Amino acid sequence: MLEKIIQKNTEKSEISEQLKGLREQLTLLENKIKTAGMPVIITFDGWSAAGKGSMIAKLIRSLDPRFYNVVSYRAPNEQEKRMPWLWRYWQSLPKKGEFLILDRSWYRDTVNAFMYGEIDKETRDTRLEDICTFERQLTDDGYVIVKIFLHITEDEQKKRIEKLENSSVTSWRVESHDIKNMEKYDKFFRRYDKMLESTNTAFAPWTCVGANERASAELEMLTAVTKAVSTAVSAKEKSEHYIPEPQFDTCGYNYPEYKTIEMPTLAEVDMNKSLDEAEYEKKLKKYQDKLFKLQNLCYQKKIPVIICHEAGMQQEKAEISSALRLPLIQGAMKFTLSLHPNRQSLQGTIYGVSGHVLKRMVTLLSLTAHGMAE
Repeated sequence: MLEKIIQKNTEKSEISEQLKGLREQLTLLENKIKTAGMPVIITFDGWSAAGKGSMIAKLIRSLDPRFYNVVSYRAPNEQEKRMPWLWRYWQSLPKKGEFLILDRSWYRDTVNAFMYGEIDKETRDTRLEDICTFERQLTDDGYVIVKIFLHITEDEQKKRIEKLENSSVTSWRVESHDIKNMEKYDKFFRRYDKMLESTNTAFAPWTCVGANERASAELEMLTAVTKAVSTAVSAKEKSEHYIPEPQFDTCGYNYPEYKTIEMPTLAEVDMNKSLDEAEYEKKLKKYQDKLFKLQNLCYQKKIPVIICHEAGMQQEKAEISSALRLPLIQGAMKFTLSLHPNRQSLQGTIYGVSGHVLKRMVTLLSLTAHGMAE
């Protein structure tokens, strides 16, 4: 895709009227977005020094600051690393009728994270699949996603980074990953291109903008945003489903098939199991003690666990909570889950645990804590 991008060279004076018209149109569209209750996400990704920040500054000039939020993402911190990798992006999703503008989006945690040594190749590829599912969920729920990739040539990037470095005012903005992005331009080019092609879906296509010349890039960016938002608003007003117009041929996407296991029907469940009081107390103590030890092991190994209870088993919940010492380390027990559908193992996660079978739960937790759950 990137080799098809044309770097235009247009004087700002030649397009000033077009820019003015697009900004006015965007202001009107913002009001329609609020009225229609449509959430809009605009992502800006691309090369180091491609001008993501300046493009965002030009975009928000036309927007009411009460109804948009700009978020910039860098490498995840320690708290974020303990959560499913998309968790931090969920926290910033816009309300209906508002805009979210991302200076680097979830795509930052794929190619860039791989090239900076934060994740391995398998994780990178899995995350690209996760993103397609994530964006499909959002668009199915009525979100409008406009994805902008700012593309600059190798010579232009080098010129911009050197200019930043040589100024005492802006040298602080150049970080080690920017230098790596410049020095390994060819590698990043190939991997960005693969990323764009594999996530250029019909429901959330990419707009790749040639950003060597800033005025032309601004025109392309504003045109893409206003076109997408106006088309989405028009579809909403007609009670139709919004279908974006892609810049390039889109990739295929199929709903993931989640693996399930065979379970007995409720009628097949043995309701005649029983224990006398003495045996019950003995076994309860045994498994509560074991569960407490496993809980601490999971915490040390940073393994997230989900325990699901159904049908109001209040006594059983109390027994498990007692074993986990929940009141003592409540902050350590907030678990969440993001499970890829094609993974063969539970990846250290327990789910669908029956509330009344404490022994089974302890067995699963033991396998999980020792990395053997399948």
